Amino acid sequence: MAAKHALFGITWEYFALAIPLTAGALFGKFLDDKETERMTLFRDRSALYGGMVKKVTVIVTITVIYPADTANILAVFPHQGLSHNLVYLPYIQELANREHNITLISNYPLEHSNINNLSIRGSIPISNNKENISRFERSSKNEIIHSIHVIRTFNYRGKTYEAMFTVDSVMALLNSPNKFDLLVTEHFNNELFMGFAFKFNIPFILLSSCNLLPWNQYAIGQPYSLATVPSTLSSLPIKMNFYSRVMNTISHTVQLFGFKLLCRPRDEAIIKRNLDIEVSLDQIILNASLIMVNTHFTMFSSKPLVPAVVEIGGIHITPIKPLPIVSCKGVARGGLVHRDAGKFSGGPVLNVAVVAKIKKKKLCAIIQYIDVATIILNPGDIFNPSPPLGDIQKFIDEAENGVIYFCMGSLLRGETFSAEKRQMFLNVFNKIPQRILWKWEGELTEKPSNVMIRKWMPQRDILAHPNVKLFISHGGLLGTTEAVYEGVSILLIPILGDQMSNAEALINKGAAEKMNYCDLNEDDIFIKVTSMLTNPKYKQKAEELSEAFRDRPMAPLETAVYWTEYVIRHKGAPHLRYAAVDV
Repeated sequence: MAAKHALFGITWEYFALAIPLTAGALFGKFLDDKETERMTLFRDRSALYGGMVKKVTVIVTITVIYPADTANILAVFPHQGLSHNLVYLPYIQELANREHNITLISNYPLEHSNINNLSIRGSIPISNNKENISRFERSSKNEIIHSIHVIRTFNYRGKTYEAMFTVDSVMALLNSPNKFDLLVTEHFNNELFMGFAFKFNIPFILLSSCNLLPWNQYAIGQPYSLATVPSTLSSLPIKMNFYSRVMNTISHTVQLFGFKLLCRPRDEAIIKRNLDIEVSLDQIILNASLIMVNTHFTMFSSKPLVPAVVEIGGIHITPIKPLPIVSCKGVARGGLVHRDAGKFSGGPVLNVAVVAKIKKKKLCAIIQYIDVATIILNPGDIFNPSPPLGDIQKFIDEAENGVIYFCMGSLLRGETFSAEKRQMFLNVFNKIPQRILWKWEGELTEKPSNVMIRKWMPQRDILAHPNVKLFISHGGLLGTTEAVYEGVSILLIPILGDQMSNAEALINKGAAEKMNYCDLNEDDIFIKVTSMLTNPKYKQKAEELSEAFRDRPMAPLETAVYWTEYVIRHKGAPHLRYAAVDV
């Protein structure tokens, strides 16, 4: 079990803290004399949240911190989508940093001495991770039909997770005498991994990479509030009229009972086949200790939450890093080249061992630190630039009229825009003075000179640049959260899943506008883009939203770790359980 801080019961690592009283007094006097000086009282990631203070009074206290007992945590995150895992990986990394022993079942292994990786990469079909945008040309706008489609998709894709049980290391774990203190797992389009909690007789925590889904709420006893809170998988406005409330109730019911009638029996059958457990999932699910949700009330409509719902919106946001500046001067001795670069490099790949190591470790930031003549990397799914990233910093810095950043996420590929819609955007970009950074995975011939395309871009760092004036996005929660954090207004083109409700929430805040993908035309795109660039209200609302989003007592990562250790300390924390769960 985790250790306790002598005053507050907070878990920490082995260390002792001493503050010299004299130095503290002198430091306090120095700050009193310099009222304009500001100081951030948070470390690394915590410094991203909370305000700056002009005047600090230093209060010295002496505390005794007991050594921490580590917990054995089983973390099961099988979803192939990168955006899902970007929410969970920082959390797992921080738990390992706190000396907890992690057994991680995932498609995205983490290098850490306290993490035992059971990689399942390659066992689940890749179709679970990519979408063709053009297939949504005629998507239905009817909420009920949309809800039925969502459940059918969830049912189909949830079946693919059974392939995980063909991985030898996973089966060895299930047949081992290993003891765990806690299970943490995603609750998205399946529930079968909660069977691990029953198998090992341990408490479990659920995590959601999006806003609360109906089955998330059911598991924890969270009231539905259908008259005031639109369903996460709907496109209903935040301020609903009577008709919208009726549609919200119907679509929510279709989603909840569709999931329980299709997905739950599927998962119970998989559990029986692979875990040798013959039990109703209801008996397991309703024992969840709590759920951590990747949202924050400042971005969405306010709603009452039971104590077992913990908001951790922004957990994936890291301190900004310098943008890439790369000069390609031809291949020199000791240089690195793209693995497919023979046609323009004029020679073979050099330093094969070095390139292999970079690919294995996915060192995306390597270009900042290696002094070679050429760096053109293509290490796979996570970092796959072509042509080289080169000079993004310069491109943005020299944009006199600002920059528009255009990205449709990691699941939706920009290159799958229909040719007609792609040309609409190119025509609009050719008419405006701003520069455009466009995440585009394929070739794009005859593009305007003010457009730079890349297969991959350091999105979080780009959005932090003061020259970025507008973000054109599909409405994925990670990108929109990053834009909110940096105070960037957003033009949304929602396609599927929770993107529609994310868009409606930000429109309600005044920081965004949206366009329907099916109805896109060149004139509307031009009007929306120019309006958002020239009307100061969008920027003002985005900055107000950013201030509110950042202002919280504890950083999201700290919040997630605190509540995880809380559940461990209190042996599942059954006192968080809402009575409605038992009704």
